[in-house]
Amino acid sequence: MYVELKTGFDDNGPASISRVRFSKTGQTLYYRDRQLQRVRGVLGNHCDVASGEEFWVSGVKNDGADRHWAGSGNVEIDEDVRAEYLSMRAGELRLEIRGEPERGSTDRRHAGRRRSRMDNRSN
Repeated sequence: MYVELKTGFDDNGPASISRVRFSKTGQTLYYRDRQLQRVRGVLGNHCDVASGEEFWVSGVKNDGADRHWAGSGNVEIDEDVRAEYLSMRAGELRLEIRGEPERGSTDRRHAGRRRSRMDNRSN
């Protein structure tokens, strides 16, 4: 997941590509030594339960453009996800977020394509 600290930084906060764990309800995630609760914040979509700092958390993008378009700065890639992330960037792997394929996935079983009446026509 892409995790960026928003409190005090706007779109230029420290950011990382990291592995996180979700609670059973999905409303809380565990990132490094932090417990982040899902919120509708001013800058972020998660809030650190202990410090109150806001974070932006989202799935990683295949093209590597994870930061907000107005942001800048390096994005740290945690060692335990580096190989997986780089192979995804190379097009070798499509990460699934909560069981749904990333946009652009070629996995037809999950494409979500609706059948139209035209598909049922006989020639």
